[in-house]
Amino acid sequence: MLSANILGELEDALRDPYFAARLSEDDVNGYLALLVRMFPSIGKIEPGSSNLDLPDPNDEHLFLAALASHADYLVSGDKKGVLALREHRGLATLGLKILSATAFLAELESTS
Repeated sequence: MLSANILGELEDALRDPYFAARLSEDDVNGYLALLVRMFPSIGKIEPGSSNLDLPDPNDEHLFLAALASHADYLVSGDKKGVLALREHRGLATLGLKILSATAFLAELESTS
């Protein structure tokens, strides 16, 4: 599931100087277009639309997108933000595993 919020954050990251030095404009546009074709969109998620008590309210849209799509996993590289919430009391009851990309791939390999 892809929200407009997630797509916007990804586009901003890909246009950051680090990636801009490594990816052409066509690469970035092609990658974003591929994601839009591959994943259903749930549109824009409005901040403050849940009762999740998160340390960073800017992360709310990630959790709402995962919950709206009935995802089993939320994969992130945000060590100080999203990944730090793995043991958050309110999120543990939702059945959503929060993993790094490395841990997610390891879990996929162990179940196949």
